[in-house]
Amino acid sequence: MQERYLGDVHDFFKYRFLRHLASATSFRIGLNWYLTRPEDVDPPKRKDGEQRFHLLGNDKKQWRGWDSDLFEKLVLFKDAEQRRMPYFYRRQILDPHVSYFDEYVPITSKQADEWHQRALYNLRDCDFVFLDPDNGFEVKSARGRRAAKYANYSHVSDYLSAGKAVVCIQFARQCDPIQKAMEIREKLKSQIGDAKVLPIIRGRLSPNLLFVPVAPQEKISETATAIHSFVETAPPIGNTRVRAE
Repeated sequence: MQERYLGDVHDFFKYRFLRHLASATSFRIGLNWYLTRPEDVDPPKRKDGEQRFHLLGNDKKQWRGWDSDLFEKLVLFKDAEQRRMPYFYRRQILDPHVSYFDEYVPITSKQADEWHQRALYNLRDCDFVFLDPDNGFEVKSARGRRAAKYANYSHVSDYLSAGKAVVCIQFARQCDPIQKAMEIREKLKSQIGDAKVLPIIRGRLSPNLLFVPVAPQEKISETATAIHSFVETAPPIGNTRVRAE
């Protein structure tokens, strides 16, 4: 996650899900930002992160109708100068009881391992943790500085072993999102077993957005119920649809 993305359409989707989770479950929620600096991980002058049609386009009334309070709180981020973490926290966009881990992801592997251990410790009291890397799960081509843009499959396994339900964000760029979801599911199964892999939420945006959930046995029912109720209550907006795959 990068500050310049704050309030974009993918963020709306993410925050709406976490707000739903806070109201539909008894979980104490944690958000691990996987925060990165663009100058550390991206080519110079990259211009992504400007997908704000939910605030500016013809369908903005429908986005407001989905969650008017969230919509109004994100309007601030139309201004690029306001896209800073302190402004996010001041707006109380999520439940005040949500815990955050917002250290920048280091760009060396040893420091990244230590960062992950600090994240586990800081979010130790949470029942549910949302992982928010720039791109999603690790891929073979992600080496060097770019590795900071991805979550490791072992990170999910570690949170699961600590008794937490977990969702990791995944962008499906230039690929079949359903096929991508199936590939990720199979990799997760190889590490944590079939019973813990839950339906993957797909947001038909550009690019497609996937929320990949897993849960320990004692949290499967509550997590699955929250996922299905989120999908069932999400309205169709323009070409945007929400599905559980």
